[in-house]
Amino acid sequence: MRIARLAHRPTALALLALLLVGVLSPTAPAQKKGDGMEEFDEVCPYTKGDKELERKLGYSTLGFVPWRGTEDSKSVQQNMGGIPMLWVETPHFRIGSSLGTYKIPNDREERARIKEELARLKDKLGRLKAPKKKLDPFLRLHIYAQRAEDVYENFIADFEIEPADMTRGKYGGHKNKILLILCERKSEFGRYLRIYENSEIEFSYRTGWHGEGLLTVVNVEAIAENWREEKEAPVDTMFHCMMASCLASNFVDGWGTPIFSSPTWLTYAYGHYAQKRIDPRYPVFDGRKVIYDKEDDSWNWKPRVRNLVKNDFFASATKMFGFEKYEDLHARDHMVGYSKLEYLLTQVEGGDKEKFLTQMTHPIARRDAGGIENPKVARQVRALEEHYGLTPEQLDEGWAKWVERRYPKR
Repeated sequence: MRIARLAHRPTALALLALLLVGVLSPTAPAQKKGDGMEEFDEVCPYTKGDKELERKLGYSTLGFVPWRGTEDSKSVQQNMGGIPMLWVETPHFRIGSSLGTYKIPNDREERARIKEELARLKDKLGRLKAPKKKLDPFLRLHIYAQRAEDVYENFIADFEIEPADMTRGKYGGHKNKILLILCERKSEFGRYLRIYENSEIEFSYRTGWHGEGLLTVVNVEAIAENWREEKEAPVDTMFHCMMASCLASNFVDGWGTPIFSSPTWLTYAYGHYAQKRIDPRYPVFDGRKVIYDKEDDSWNWKPRVRNLVKNDFFASATKMFGFEKYEDLHARDHMVGYSKLEYLLTQVEGGDKEKFLTQMTHPIARRDAGGIENPKVARQVRALEEHYGLTPEQLDEGWAKWVERRYPKR
């Protein structure tokens, strides 16, 4: 049975946080006469079909890949409208990309990040003559494949997951590789969801199948149209952040048995945690300029969290454990949830992070709730006590002291 958590329309208080969307380059793709779409090279200009170079990049295949069930990249691409797409199978992912050429803007942080990522590719390939001012479709595929693997490896490291812990499969606890589609246009995104997921979601989508695997599909055109006049907007960074958020949230949701039983606060908190290690400037859920100006400092959460602690204006751990759905979280709850998770993952010594995650994401029977009316709250209280040696009250107290000591005032 498939259980999905989908993108939501945000309330005014929650615009900082939804994790299930992406952002597209505002620069129009190179045009191909006739259909208005960019024409992709048939052979990667960086590997030139050399299987040894593909192996050095960690790829099983670059080109045709199996997908889900009887579907493969060829049939999926055809069902998405026969649009130009590139496909790759990495150690943990099967990825399809219709992302076109991206002109790198004059943003110092983005340029530095891309330079470092290209250097990593060069180390694997032995040599890499990459354009200095733009990323072509193959470079984007290689970089996003590398980025997706980074998100996965960080998840494994953050929760100290050992191979033996993945009893249901080696791909985040599943038997099949993680599916990821990066869409340039709304049209192919919509076709995929209508055909394969029976969904009309506008922005992005993530789901999974118990005992089988996980899927994330990111649509970016719906967001990019709001940034077309901002020629120097670092939208590749925004897209990177949002893809990481989607994947990270899906890894947490996909860890439990049955899947998608993770506590709501934990799902989104870890999505924020993954996004902020890339670039803290872009926590906004969809990058729309009308609700987020690049000069705004609302991305700077730590002083705000410190102020919430100072004024004792935050959800307690027990209340946070009781959040049932995304709409239960105000903007401050996203900030506080992220911060409390950061505290648990980086500051509390002696905790068993993998067992904590496993118990947090596995349902508990009401008869085993230990006197707590809500079994979902009971399992989190038990997980915290058994694997960190903390009560919810002790978590709040230790976290608040750490925030007051370590977070800046401004």
